[in-house]
Amino acid sequence: MRHALLATLVALSGCTLYFDGPSGDDSPPVLPDAATHPLPDAFTGDRLERCEDGKLYIVNFDDFGNQPGHGAGIPVGSCGSGCKTAAVLCSGQSCPTGQGALCSAPPSTGKACQLAGTQCSGAATIECPQSTTCGFSVPGSTCTCVNGSYTCSTHSDIAGTQAALVGKWRGTVTPPSFTQPYQVSLWIYSDGTYWGESSGSDPTFYYGNDGPHPWRKIQVLSNSATEGAWADIGVFTSFNIGALSSLVVTSTKLTFTYNASWHNCGQPFYFNLTRE
Repeated sequence: MRHALLATLVALSGCTLYFDGPSGDDSPPVLPDAATHPLPDAFTGDRLERCEDGKLYIVNFDDFGNQPGHGAGIPVGSCGSGCKTAAVLCSGQSCPTGQGALCSAPPSTGKACQLAGTQCSGAATIECPQSTTCGFSVPGSTCTCVNGSYTCSTHSDIAGTQAALVGKWRGTVTPPSFTQPYQVSLWIYSDGTYWGESSGSDPTFYYGNDGPHPWRKIQVLSNSATEGAWADIGVFTSFNIGALSSLVVTSTKLTFTYNASWHNCGQPFYFNLTRE
């Protein structure tokens, strides 16, 4: 049923900073029915181990991905150096490998060029731009063939931008006209995973559900001093990757525009968040 729903929607649409908590055309856009948001595929397990404020909890979730908010779950441990990723999937009644991943996941440095490490010959140099899920090409890396494989260097400090995202943010989402502005909390972890909580009836990113998941991750693609940064964001299935643009982050402020790429990138949501 959920696969059929998703197919129908497609047819119709034609960071090292650690803390004690936490990667067109002119036709009118396809407007979703606010009462029937697209639902995610069933998760592969029945439990999730989550990390918040350095403490680990196991929670249950249903086939639609619904899970409780912050502070819920069975306490199962802690991370002495703080949380490094938001959540891991469990198998059965426990997460025997969860604590290691939650406490020691490596930080994200943004999305790497796909040519990096692949085979090459000679000493050729090639550009490797990134592509947003809304179909725009943005500056990525320059790759040079060294000893038979490509070594790449980015044109902008995407690792620095990725690291600056880490923290707890709170503020207002201004959506398209089909719904009203709402308040959200957004925790972003050093590996790019995030935990969104909305205080309204709409989830943080409108589609799917709130709460963390391993594929709910932000990955910075490119950065411009005048246009802000571009990033991918996993939202409600592993293959529904939204687009973030005009992303600007400072020590106290985070703003960006979010587009659901599966809706022709025609429904911009504006996020205006302040660091907690």
